[in-house]
Amino acid sequence: MQQPCSLQKRIGFSQPGSINTHVVSGHMRFYASGKHAAQFRQTQAPRLPVLASAAPATSPALASSLSHLLSPEPLFSFTSALMVPVYGVMIFAPQSKLTRRLVQSPALLLLLGALYTVLLVQAMQAGLWQTLVSMAQALQVPPHTPDMTAVARLFCSPVITALAWVHLLMLDFFQAREVLVDGLVHSVATGHSVALCFLFGPLGLMSHMITRALSGARAAPSGEQGPGGQGSGPQPVSPSPAAA
Repeated sequence: MQQPCSLQKRIGFSQPGSINTHVVSGHMRFYASGKHAAQFRQTQAPRLPVLASAAPATSPALASSLSHLLSPEPLFSFTSALMVPVYGVMIFAPQSKLTRRLVQSPALLLLLGALYTVLLVQAMQAGLWQTLVSMAQALQVPPHTPDMTAVARLFCSPVITALAWVHLLMLDFFQAREVLVDGLVHSVATGHSVALCFLFGPLGLMSHMITRALSGARAAPSGEQGPGGQGSGPQPVSPSPAAA
């Protein structure tokens, strides 16, 4: 029987089932054969698929959390809690710097508008568009008036209720803002009217008109501006020396 040469003995070709090492050009290469190759494949091969599958594992959880935060009930609670301190500073500190910045900045209206858009998309997906089309078709039939029953059924949906709530919050805040600015320009008390705007909307606007009429405030000249601008509020007129 022919004996393996010394080189074969040295690099281990004559021993099946072992890991052989061969140095070529300064690099180490490993050769696996027999049961060692099977063990190598079992221990090393599964590592890549595990890493690949573990990467997107957090994505569904993040999407679920975001979907919950943008659902009707959390948005309803968030917008309600947001407007309470806003009206608080408008009622009790109408001339503070914080209030003036609040009524001058469009940030709050933009935030409410963005949340309203999110709810509107959800409402359309929930069937709002089909209901509006049905109501429009009903107007073509005598007596050509909207069906109040159909409108009332809309508010059985939580997303429609939240949509209408944010809609009212934006309208009421816009009225309260105009009342506050007009009161600052004409030095008219606005706390009670702003509170009514928060609770009953149009009643606050009516209250301010009555308050302004009873206080005898004149119409604002063209040179006068709102809070923070030049000419904010009527300037006191000092008596002339001749009149004294």
